[in-house]
Amino acid sequence: MNISVLQISLFVFTWILTVEGSDAFFPPSSTKTRRSQHVILRGGAADSNPINNGELVSTLARMDQQWKIQQAQPRGPKSRWSKILLDKDDDEENDESMDDNDDDDAPQQQSQDFVYLLEPPTLPSCIIVFLGGAGLGQFPHIAYSEFLTRVSDRLNAAVVAAPYTVGLDHFTIAKKAGEKLRKGILKCNDEKQYSSTLPTYCLGHSLGCKLSTIYMAATSQDYDGIGYIAYNNFGFSQTIGMARDFADQLRKASNNGSGGSTSSTGSAEGMLNSLFGLAETAVGALGLEFTPSPEDMRRLTELKYTNEWKKKTRLFMFDEDTLDTTPDFVASCGNTVDVSGLPGNHLTPVFLQLKLSDYMSDLPPEARGMASEAAGFDGASFGDEEDLDALVEEVCGFILGKGPSRRPAQMDSLPLIISGGEADESSS
Repeated sequence: MNISVLQISLFVFTWILTVEGSDAFFPPSSTKTRRSQHVILRGGAADSNPINNGELVSTLARMDQQWKIQQAQPRGPKSRWSKILLDKDDDEENDESMDDNDDDDAPQQQSQDFVYLLEPPTLPSCIIVFLGGAGLGQFPHIAYSEFLTRVSDRLNAAVVAAPYTVGLDHFTIAKKAGEKLRKGILKCNDEKQYSSTLPTYCLGHSLGCKLSTIYMAATSQDYDGIGYIAYNNFGFSQTIGMARDFADQLRKASNNGSGGSTSSTGSAEGMLNSLFGLAETAVGALGLEFTPSPEDMRRLTELKYTNEWKKKTRLFMFDEDTLDTTPDFVASCGNTVDVSGLPGNHLTPVFLQLKLSDYMSDLPPEARGMASEAAGFDGASFGDEEDLDALVEEVCGFILGKGPSRRPAQMDSLPLIISGGEADESSS
């Protein structure tokens, strides 16, 4: 009984952190038409099942499978992302049985750790290590590809991203993910002839920020710059309670956009209420909480986040983000870190683009046209590209030494600290 309740609770946690970008945030009016038709990728508004309706992680898993197929094809376009297999240390041979690297590769590779590497066209000028958010971080080469590719292009940077799966023990997840990134850099130095003196920057999104902080505090790992996007340090009970309110907003928005029937709406609402009710009961009865808890994470930050790290840290906060705990992190650092305000919401770093032409390169021109006509659209996208570009601009500016372009609206009362450079005129 306890195991099944825990699984349901973890599902709710993953669902709320990965569903935000569906219909509630991308209404039909934001869809842009092109030749044929370009559609916004959604969670399936016509489906009354909330588990199938809007689970972005399932979509990413399917896109990951397509990525593997595409990379294995002898012809056709290839992604710039590649998988770098890592050697295991002796003390990792008997690690816990849960495999972070759920993969369909050959059996001898299934338990082998790996990172994803995004290389620039020429030898890189710097290296960026990256940890994504809960659920999304399992597929960084898919969920964050547009964001990280645009940053890489602007800075001529190599990006090393470590995949991980969600769980309650953030200490263990942070250790494993941080070690993957460390080994990934060493592998690039050895096999790609990257210079060991290249500047190295750390970027994280949501839970990835917390995990990066934990790993740095435990190992004293240092970087030339630290960028935290939409920092999240929610407790488990906070996540469940907030999920109920959010799900209600999502349901209403989906119904408005799809014209769903009253009966299917009532069924979905009942299922959601039962799901969240069971999860809340589990949290109360079993005392479920992340480790470290929000309170312990605050103390860890206060004690272990050094003044040198604070000087080279930048947080990025979105105007419409309801999952952000940046002010809490800033307070733990004594209000001595830079914060950039940006348009967007918690999933702004996630922008997906799908062009049918990319998957029809082996077809003759006549067949491509027929396939496009049959599909009824020439591509699909998820996210807001303008907000994404604003984030890319701000992150690249930070790495290049510029100050925040403006302060977050939510933190207007706090002074704007400039540690990495001068603020733009718009911030004064």
